[in-house]
Order: sequence, then structure tokens, then C-alpha cells
Amino acid sequence: MTGQPVGGVAGKAFPVARSEARLLVPALMFIALVVAAVASLGTPLITSVATSFHVSLGSAQWTLTVALLSGAVATPVLGRLGAGPHRRATILATLAVVVAGSALTVLPLPFAWLLAGRAAQGVGLGLTALMMGVARDHLPEARGGAVIALTTHGDTKLGSILDSKVDVIIEIPHAPELLTPILYAIPVQLLAYHVAVLKGTDVDQPRNLAKSVTVE
Repeated sequence: MTGQPVGGVAGKAFPVARSEARLLVPALMFIALVVAAVASLGTPLITSVATSFHVSLGSAQWTLTVALLSGAVATPVLGRLGAGPHRRATILATLAVVVAGSALTVLPLPFAWLLAGRAAQGVGLGLTALMMGVARDHLPEARGGAVIALTTHGDTKLGSILDSKVDVIIEIPHAPELLTPILYAIPVQLLAYHVAVLKGTDVDQPRNLAKSVTVE
């Protein structure tokens, strides 16, 4: 007699879980579009902002810079907050900040309020890392891919964090700061080359690039 209620609860919970799984991918796509829109809106509107608010182009460019700056600050903070049991609350609160910032950008307010709104929108750039964590935790392994991290050799603090979150860690030797991007580009280029070879792509004839470089 006790089996029927338990079965009934399980039967109700299973469709709910499946419906949540179906909604996960559209939700991730929506948030990715929000992040893309926030990142791309500033550049084409700089001239219009300078004209509408009667400010210089240098000042108008801050509508782009302040969003990128707040995103750079928010990304590690949101990553830390979203790593624990408060990931859902962190995502919802961040989306609320983005919505509030969007409201500030469309209201007829002074230029300073526009910058504040763009800064709030920029916080949404930190959602990218959170969405990757959500997808990795909830989507089936067949729909996910291996995660590869590039780190500096001997960085034990970062290595201990990545051990449980990535599949492969590639360590780059220590180098002066100006040379580090060159060293990081080498394994990325090698990875792209080998992936292209595995897919059967002719690496000597890149698509589209061949038309502009080899055709005269």
C-alpha cells in the first residue's frame, strides 16, 4: 500500500524533470543572446550617442568601455558566487541587474545614467562562465564536449580549482607578460590543426581564406 503514493510522486516528478531539461537549452540560448547583444550594442551606437547627448566621441566611447570593464570585474565574482549552491539565485539576480540597466539606457535621462545603465548591462557578460557550468552539470555527456584549460606551469592554486572542472589541463611555461599571448597561441593553433585533420579538412586550403589569398 505504501508503494502507490511513492510511485505516484515519482511519476509526477519524472515529467517535471524532463520538462526542465527541455527548457534548459532554450534558456541557455536566450542568455547567450543577451550576452552577445550587450557586448555588441555599444560600437554602432557611439556616433548616435555623441549626437543625441551632445558629448564628444571620446566620451561616447565610454558606453562601450564601461560595459566591458564591468563585465571583466563581474566575471570572476559571478564565477565564485555561482560555484556554490546559490548558482540559480546568482543567475536570476544578474539578469535582473541587466534588465534594470537596459531600462536606464532607454529612459530619457542624462548621459551619466546611460553610462550607469551600460555598466549594469555589462554585468551580464559574466553569465558566460555560469552558463558553461550549468550546461556541463545538467546536460547529458553526449551533448557536451571535453573542456581544455591552458594554465601557467606551477600555478597550484588555479590548478586545484580546475582539476574537478576540466578534462585536460595544458601547462604553459613561465614567460614575460608580453610573450605570454604568443605561448598560449601555440597549443591553440596546434589543437585547431589536429581537429581540422581529424575532420578531413584540407588545412592547406582554408575555406573563404583561399579565395582572397590564393585566387588572383
